[in-house]
Parts: sequence; structure tokens; C-alpha cells
Amino acid sequence: MKYQSAEDILAKIKPSAEEIAEGQEVAEMKAAIGKARAAIHDAKARYIKQRLRTRSKKQAEEDPFEELKDYETRQQIHDAYGWGIITEARMDRLFELWDAREESKRKGGTAFEDYVTRMLDTAWAAVGEEYAERIEAYEQKVRKRYDDAARIAKENNERSWQREHGMIV
Repeated sequence: MKYQSAEDILAKIKPSAEEIAEGQEVAEMKAAIGKARAAIHDAKARYIKQRLRTRSKKQAEEDPFEELKDYETRQQIHDAYGWGIITEARMDRLFELWDAREESKRKGGTAFEDYVTRMLDTAWAAVGEEYAERIEAYEQKVRKRYDDAARIAKENNERSWQREHGMIV
């Protein structure tokens, strides 16, 4: 005799049209939350790129202060300008980066952080809060449905085993 799994039971018990529609709506909500969070993440990267005048969003996301790796003090930046190694515009840019990095360190962050980036982080975390209860309720239904199917499969398998061994008719 073939033993059944929870998936076998779920395949036999087809969801109603309302359950299918609810599942599709929850999937759309999750996709919309993902898109909104991606847009906020992109806006934060663009803001950091603009604020620190980095060359790309990728650089802004990874380590916006990478250009400072060759300098241990502000004086070294000034000396590089004095020796003609860098231009005045580059020196000003490096000083801006230096100040932004120091401000971030003072505030305990490792990446660039200011009021705008904190607001964007708060917005990212808050996306979908109004739908959280509905999504959780649906996921609980799905878990309960699976648990019920697993219980039924277990009972069926126990009865099948008992029949095979002549314990019941």
C-alpha cells in the first residue's frame, strides 16, 4: 500500500475560489512591498551618491569612503595637494568625504548616515505594516491547512500500516 504525505492530501483537497483569490492578493501585496522597499533602497543609494558625489550607486552602497583609504589624516590630504599630487577640487572633495566619515563615526555608524538616510531606513522598515496582519493571517491559514493535511496523512498511514499487519480489517 502506498503511504501518503501532506502534499498528497493537499493535492486532493482543492482550495476554493475565494482561497485562491486571497492567495493571489497576498502574493501581490508581498510583491508590492518588495518593489517599494527596492525603490526606497535605490533612493537611499542615489541620495548617498549625490551627497558624497561618488561615481556610482554601487560605490555609495558598498563603501562610500573608499577614496580615503590612502589617507590617515586630513593633513595628508592637504600635503598631497601641496605637492601637486591632487587638484584643489579633489582636495575639497576628500575633505567633504573626511568630514562625512567622521560625522558617521561619531554617530556610531559604519556607513554614511544623516537624517535623510535614517528617514529612508525608517520608511523601508515601515513599508507594508498596514498589510502585515492580513499577510500573517493568511500564512497562518496556510500553515493550519498544511498541519491538518499532515495529521490526516499520518492517520491514514497508521491505518494503512495496521491493515497491512492484520491489526484492523
